[in-house]
Amino acid sequence: MISHKNLKFLRKFIDGGGHVLLISGRNVNYLEKTKRKIKRDIDYAGCNGAFISVKGQFIKRFYLDNTLALKTLRAIKKKYPGVAFLVMSEKYNFVFPRQGFSFIYAIGYFVYRLNQGVYRELTIRDDRLHDYCLEHERNYKIMIYFGVSKKSK
Repeated sequence: MISHKNLKFLRKFIDGGGHVLLISGRNVNYLEKTKRKIKRDIDYAGCNGAFISVKGQFIKRFYLDNTLALKTLRAIKKKYPGVAFLVMSEKYNFVFPRQGFSFIYAIGYFVYRLNQGVYRELTIRDDRLHDYCLEHERNYKIMIYFGVSKKSK
């Protein structure tokens, strides 16, 4: 996650009055995990700027417009049938659908996750929850995966 050398530097920097703002494309869970690892108060911006936390409080949260997102994603799926979407919401870290991913891709992803170590994040593969998130949750980010199913040929 963070090398011992960098941890030592960050702690010394913060203890000396320095301010750290961690900026990442990752969701809240991972950034809080990083904060605990540093063992100091840090501020962070995550999901590519979709939320900003200062002094432990969210000062900004930018959510996707679900209606517009669904309309856009349906148009993409119509043009590229082999596409799948990952949702990162306020409540759920990563939500993948089960359908739309080939068996080989699912095995590859499982092996990839096993090797993530400290970088591993909570991932949920559930079609109903995925669809529910797209329609009803406050979503920070949607990632589009091309070429992950048999239909992608």
